Amino acid sequence: MTAIWLGGTDHQDPRECGEICIAKIDADAIGLRTRMRCAIEAQHDDRLPRDMITTTVPYDSRRSLTRSVESGGGVTVIGCENRVIATFDQAPTHAEIGP
Repeated sequence: MTAIWLGGTDHQDPRECGEICIAKIDADAIGLRTRMRCAIEAQHDDRLPRDMITTTVPYDSRRSLTRSVESGGGVTVIGCENRVIATFDQAPTHAEIGP
């Protein structure tokens, strides 16, 4: 398995450790198309309900792919190769990224 996360740190507040899981990919999920999971993971942040989806992208993840995340204002959008692949109606406030 390989995974890409953006995680908060809890050095100021124990709750500031929620994560944005950009991609979690099992080895048997890779081929001409790739099955992957994307998520908002609460960890110790009780303000974030855990929310995970499984999706398939039309790309072979054995090659280099461009992934993106925009998070803020209560929404997180995850992309792959300029396509939106997941949208969540929540965003860790300690991990706000984007414009």
